[in-house]
Amino acid sequence: MKYFSLFVVLAVGSIWGLGHKANLDIPNGLKTAVLTLANKDLVKSGARSGLENPVLLSRVLWRGSVEEETLLETSGLAQSKIDNSLFYAINDSGNDPKLFGLDSSGKHLGAWNINYRPKHDFEDLAAFEIEGDPYLLVADTGDNLNWRKSQSLLLLKEPSLEDIDKNLDVEKRVTFSFLNGHRDIESVAVDESGKAAYIVSKKRIPPEVFRVSLDHEGHQILEALGTINSIPAPTPLDLDRRRPFGIYSSLPTAMDFHSDKAVVLTYKELYPIS
Repeated sequence: MKYFSLFVVLAVGSIWGLGHKANLDIPNGLKTAVLTLANKDLVKSGARSGLENPVLLSRVLWRGSVEEETLLETSGLAQSKIDNSLFYAINDSGNDPKLFGLDSSGKHLGAWNINYRPKHDFEDLAAFEIEGDPYLLVADTGDNLNWRKSQSLLLLKEPSLEDIDKNLDVEKRVTFSFLNGHRDIESVAVDESGKAAYIVSKKRIPPEVFRVSLDHEGHQILEALGTINSIPAPTPLDLDRRRPFGIYSSLPTAMDFHSDKAVVLTYKELYPIS
Protein backbone atom coordinates (compact mmCIF):
# COMPACT_ATOMS: atom_id res chain seq x y z
CA MET A 1 0.00 0.00 0.00
CA LYS A 2 2.80 2.40 0.83
CA TYR A 3 4.33 1.80 -2.61
CA PHE A 4 0.99 2.57 -4.27
CA SER A 5 0.69 5.78 -2.23
CA LEU A 6 4.22 6.73 -3.21
CA PHE A 7 3.39 6.08 -6.88
CA VAL A 8 0.29 8.30 -6.64
CA VAL A 9 2.28 11.09 -5.00
CA LEU A 10 5.00 10.88 -7.65
CA ALA A 11 2.43 10.78 -10.49
CA VAL A 12 0.53 13.80 -9.17
CA GLY A 13 3.79 15.65 -8.57
CA SER A 14 4.93 14.93 -12.12
CA ILE A 15 1.63 16.17 -13.57
CA TRP A 16 1.84 19.35 -11.50
CA GLY A 17 5.45 19.89 -12.51
CA LEU A 18 4.75 19.42 -16.21
CA GLY A 19 1.70 21.63 -15.95
CA HIS A 20 3.68 24.41 -14.30
CA LYS A 21 6.37 24.17 -16.98
CA ALA A 22 3.76 24.31 -19.75
CA ASN A 23 1.88 27.18 -18.05
CA LEU A 24 -1.27 25.08 -17.56
CA ASP A 25 -3.98 25.33 -14.92
CA ILE A 26 -3.86 21.69 -13.76
CA PRO A 27 -6.72 21.82 -11.19
CA ASN A 28 -9.10 23.33 -13.73
CA GLY A 29 -7.95 20.83 -16.37
CA LEU A 30 -8.71 17.89 -14.09
CA LYS A 31 -12.09 19.39 -13.19
CA THR A 32 -12.96 19.89 -16.87
CA ALA A 33 -11.88 16.33 -17.71
CA VAL A 34 -14.31 14.95 -15.13
CA LEU A 35 -17.11 17.21 -16.38
CA THR A 36 -16.41 16.17 -19.99
CA LEU A 37 -16.67 12.49 -19.13
CA ALA A 38 -20.05 13.25 -17.57
CA ASN A 39 -21.13 15.39 -20.58
CA LYS A 40 -21.47 18.39 -18.29
CA ASP A 41 -18.66 20.61 -19.59
CA LEU A 42 -20.85 23.25 -21.28
CA VAL A 43 -21.16 26.54 -19.36
CA LYS A 44 -24.60 28.17 -19.61
CA SER A 45 -24.83 31.89 -18.87
CA GLY A 46 -28.07 32.74 -20.69
CA ALA A 47 -30.83 31.58 -22.99
CA ARG A 48 -30.68 31.07 -26.75
CA SER A 49 -33.37 32.90 -28.68
CA GLY A 50 -33.09 30.67 -31.74
CA LEU A 51 -34.27 31.71 -35.18
CA GLU A 52 -37.82 32.17 -36.41
CA ASN A 53 -36.89 30.87 -39.86
CA PRO A 54 -33.60 29.02 -39.36
CA VAL A 55 -33.55 27.21 -42.73
CA LEU A 56 -32.35 29.07 -45.84
CA LEU A 57 -32.31 26.90 -48.94
CA SER A 58 -28.92 26.90 -50.63
CA ARG A 59 -27.18 24.72 -53.16
CA VAL A 60 -24.09 22.89 -51.87
CA LEU A 61 -21.67 21.48 -54.44
CA TRP A 62 -19.26 18.63 -53.77
CA ARG A 63 -15.87 19.61 -55.23
CA GLY A 64 -13.64 16.72 -54.15
CA SER A 65 -11.86 15.08 -51.23
CA VAL A 66 -8.71 16.17 -49.40
CA GLU A 67 -5.94 14.21 -51.11
CA GLU A 68 -3.08 14.61 -48.62
CA GLU A 69 -3.05 11.70 -46.15
CA THR A 70 -1.11 13.62 -43.48
CA LEU A 71 -3.85 16.27 -43.38
CA LEU A 72 -5.67 14.05 -40.90
CA GLU A 73 -7.95 16.51 -39.11
CA THR A 74 -8.43 19.73 -41.03
CA SER A 75 -9.25 22.41 -38.49
CA GLY A 76 -8.88 25.51 -40.68
CA LEU A 77 -9.20 26.48 -44.34
CA ALA A 78 -8.54 29.81 -46.06
CA GLN A 79 -8.42 31.06 -49.64
CA SER A 80 -5.20 32.73 -50.78
CA LYS A 81 -5.14 36.50 -51.21
CA ILE A 82 -2.58 36.08 -54.01
CA ASP A 83 -4.15 33.26 -56.05
CA ASN A 84 -7.86 32.50 -55.68
CA SER A 85 -7.32 28.95 -56.96
CA LEU A 86 -5.06 28.20 -53.97
CA PHE A 87 -6.34 27.21 -50.54
CA TYR A 88 -4.44 26.76 -47.30
CA ALA A 89 -5.25 24.27 -44.55
CA ILE A 90 -3.96 23.32 -41.10
CA ASN A 91 -4.14 20.22 -38.92
CA ASP A 92 -5.60 20.03 -35.44
CA SER A 93 -3.51 19.18 -32.35
CA GLY A 94 -1.27 16.12 -32.24
CA ASN A 95 0.34 16.95 -35.60
CA ASP A 96 3.43 18.85 -36.73
CA PRO A 97 2.99 22.63 -37.14
CA LYS A 98 2.48 22.71 -40.91
CA LEU A 99 0.63 24.70 -43.54
CA PHE A 100 -0.82 22.74 -46.45
CA GLY A 101 -1.64 23.98 -49.95
CA LEU A 102 -4.47 22.50 -52.01
CA ASP A 103 -6.69 23.44 -54.92
CA SER A 104 -10.48 23.73 -54.90
CA SER A 105 -10.89 19.99 -55.56
CA GLY A 106 -8.72 19.02 -52.58
CA LYS A 107 -5.64 18.11 -54.65
CA HIS A 108 -2.44 18.40 -52.62
CA LEU A 109 -0.08 21.11 -53.91
CA GLY A 110 2.58 21.03 -51.22
CA ALA A 111 3.29 21.96 -47.62
CA TRP A 112 5.36 24.36 -45.55
CA ASN A 113 6.76 23.73 -42.06
CA ILE A 114 5.96 26.48 -39.56
CA ASN A 115 8.80 27.37 -37.18
CA TYR A 116 6.75 26.93 -34.04
CA ARG A 117 6.64 24.79 -30.93
CA PRO A 118 5.50 21.16 -31.33
CA LYS A 119 2.94 21.44 -28.51
CA HIS A 120 0.08 23.43 -29.99
CA ASP A 121 -3.61 23.18 -30.84
CA PHE A 122 -4.35 24.86 -34.17
CA GLU A 123 -8.08 25.50 -34.59
CA ASP A 124 -8.74 28.03 -37.34
CA LEU A 125 -7.06 29.84 -40.21
CA ALA A 126 -7.69 33.19 -41.91
CA ALA A 127 -6.21 35.01 -44.90
CA PHE A 128 -6.06 38.82 -44.82
CA GLU A 129 -4.03 41.83 -45.88
CA ILE A 130 -2.09 44.46 -43.94
CA GLU A 131 -1.39 47.58 -46.03
CA GLY A 132 -1.66 45.51 -49.19
CA ASP A 133 0.63 42.69 -48.02
CA PRO A 134 -0.98 39.21 -47.79
CA TYR A 135 -0.84 37.40 -44.44
CA LEU A 136 -2.22 34.28 -42.82
CA LEU A 137 -3.45 34.03 -39.25
CA VAL A 138 -3.14 30.66 -37.51
CA ALA A 139 -5.15 30.33 -34.31
CA ASP A 140 -3.34 28.31 -31.64
CA THR A 141 -6.39 28.59 -29.43
CA GLY A 142 -7.75 25.10 -28.73
CA ASP A 143 -8.31 24.41 -25.04
CA ASN A 144 -10.55 21.38 -24.57
CA LEU A 145 -9.61 21.07 -20.89
CA ASN A 146 -9.91 24.77 -20.06
CA TRP A 147 -6.41 24.85 -18.61
CA ARG A 148 -4.30 27.03 -20.93
CA LYS A 149 -3.23 30.25 -19.22
CA SER A 150 -2.30 31.84 -22.55
CA GLN A 151 -3.43 31.34 -26.16
CA SER A 152 -1.91 32.69 -29.37
CA LEU A 153 -2.67 34.04 -32.81
CA LEU A 154 0.24 33.54 -35.22
CA LEU A 155 0.77 35.95 -38.11
CA LEU A 156 2.62 34.54 -41.13
CA LYS A 157 3.48 36.12 -44.45
CA GLU A 158 1.52 34.27 -47.10
CA PRO A 159 3.89 31.93 -48.98
CA SER A 160 3.85 31.10 -52.67
CA LEU A 161 3.87 27.73 -54.39
CA GLU A 162 7.42 28.53 -55.52
CA ASP A 163 8.51 28.24 -51.88
CA ILE A 164 7.03 24.79 -51.26
CA ASP A 165 8.84 22.79 -48.53
CA LYS A 166 10.50 25.90 -47.10
CA ASN A 167 10.10 26.83 -43.44
CA LEU A 168 7.76 29.67 -42.53
CA ASP A 169 8.66 32.06 -39.72
CA VAL A 170 6.06 33.48 -37.37
CA GLU A 171 6.17 37.23 -38.09
CA LYS A 172 4.24 38.06 -34.94
CA ARG A 173 2.73 36.08 -32.08
CA VAL A 174 -0.23 37.76 -30.41
CA THR A 175 -0.92 36.28 -26.96
CA PHE A 176 -3.99 36.69 -24.81
CA SER A 177 -6.00 35.25 -21.94
CA PHE A 178 -9.44 35.95 -20.52
CA LEU A 179 -10.56 38.18 -17.69
CA ASN A 180 -12.80 35.55 -16.11
CA GLY A 181 -11.64 32.00 -16.68
CA HIS A 182 -10.53 29.91 -19.63
CA ARG A 183 -12.11 29.55 -23.09
CA ASP A 184 -11.88 26.92 -25.83
CA ILE A 185 -11.71 28.85 -29.13
CA GLU A 186 -12.20 27.33 -32.60
CA SER A 187 -13.66 30.31 -34.49
CA VAL A 188 -11.56 33.26 -35.67
CA ALA A 189 -12.04 35.95 -38.32
CA VAL A 190 -9.98 39.03 -39.18
CA ASP A 191 -11.26 42.60 -39.54
CA GLU A 192 -8.67 44.08 -41.90
CA SER A 193 -9.75 47.71 -41.50
CA GLY A 194 -9.75 47.46 -37.72
CA LYS A 195 -6.52 45.43 -37.59
CA ALA A 196 -8.17 43.03 -35.21
CA ALA A 197 -9.27 39.43 -34.94
CA TYR A 198 -12.63 38.42 -33.54
CA ILE A 199 -12.92 35.11 -31.73
CA VAL A 200 -15.91 33.12 -30.45
CA SER A 201 -15.99 30.85 -27.41
CA LYS A 202 -17.03 27.27 -28.11
CA LYS A 203 -18.39 25.72 -24.92
CA ARG A 204 -20.25 28.74 -23.59
CA ILE A 205 -24.01 29.04 -24.09
CA PRO A 206 -24.68 31.44 -25.66
CA PRO A 207 -21.27 31.81 -27.38
CA GLU A 208 -19.28 34.91 -26.44
CA VAL A 209 -17.47 37.24 -28.85
CA PHE A 210 -14.05 38.75 -28.08
CA ARG A 211 -11.80 41.20 -29.94
CA VAL A 212 -8.01 40.74 -30.18
CA SER A 213 -5.92 43.66 -31.44
CA LEU A 214 -3.31 42.60 -34.00
CA ASP A 215 -1.43 45.88 -33.47
CA HIS A 216 -1.04 45.56 -29.71
CA GLU A 217 2.39 44.81 -28.27
CA GLY A 218 2.34 42.60 -25.22
CA HIS A 219 -0.15 40.21 -23.66
CA GLN A 220 -3.88 41.07 -23.84
CA ILE A 221 -6.58 40.33 -21.26
CA LEU A 222 -9.90 39.89 -23.04
CA GLU A 223 -13.42 40.69 -21.90
CA ALA A 224 -16.49 39.60 -23.88
CA LEU A 225 -18.01 42.20 -26.20
CA GLY A 226 -21.32 40.36 -26.31
CA THR A 227 -22.93 37.02 -27.13
CA ILE A 228 -24.43 35.28 -30.17
CA ASN A 229 -27.98 34.41 -29.15
CA SER A 230 -29.42 33.37 -32.50
CA ILE A 231 -27.92 29.88 -32.88
CA PRO A 232 -30.66 27.39 -31.91
CA ALA A 233 -30.10 24.64 -29.38
CA PRO A 234 -29.64 21.06 -30.63
CA THR A 235 -32.90 19.43 -31.67
CA PRO A 236 -34.25 16.24 -30.04
CA LEU A 237 -33.14 14.43 -33.20
CA ASP A 238 -29.57 15.78 -32.76
CA LEU A 239 -29.51 14.59 -29.18
CA ASP A 240 -30.81 11.15 -30.09
CA ARG A 241 -28.81 10.41 -33.24
CA ARG A 242 -25.45 11.70 -32.03
CA ARG A 243 -25.64 10.42 -28.48
CA PRO A 244 -23.70 11.27 -26.32
CA PHE A 245 -22.22 14.03 -28.49
CA GLY A 246 -25.49 15.57 -29.66
CA ILE A 247 -25.27 18.28 -26.99
CA TYR A 248 -22.31 19.74 -28.92
CA SER A 249 -24.15 19.97 -32.29
CA SER A 250 -24.74 23.74 -32.10
CA LEU A 251 -21.29 24.79 -30.89
CA PRO A 252 -19.31 27.20 -33.16
CA THR A 253 -16.29 25.61 -34.86
CA ALA A 254 -15.28 28.23 -37.47
CA MET A 255 -16.03 31.80 -38.53
CA ASP A 256 -15.37 34.25 -41.36
CA PHE A 257 -16.50 37.70 -42.41
CA HIS A 258 -18.49 38.19 -45.61
CA SER A 259 -19.64 41.67 -46.63
CA ASP A 260 -21.32 43.14 -43.54
CA LYS A 261 -21.96 39.80 -41.84
CA ALA A 262 -20.10 37.20 -39.84
CA VAL A 263 -20.66 33.62 -40.95
CA VAL A 264 -20.45 31.07 -38.13
CA LEU A 265 -20.15 27.33 -38.72
CA THR A 266 -21.35 24.78 -36.16
CA TYR A 267 -21.01 21.01 -36.33
CA LYS A 268 -24.12 20.81 -38.51
CA GLU A 269 -25.09 24.22 -39.94
CA LEU A 270 -23.92 27.63 -41.18
CA TYR A 271 -25.32 30.86 -39.70
CA PRO A 272 -25.03 34.43 -41.05
CA ILE A 273 -24.79 36.83 -38.10
CA SER A 274 -25.46 40.56 -38.57
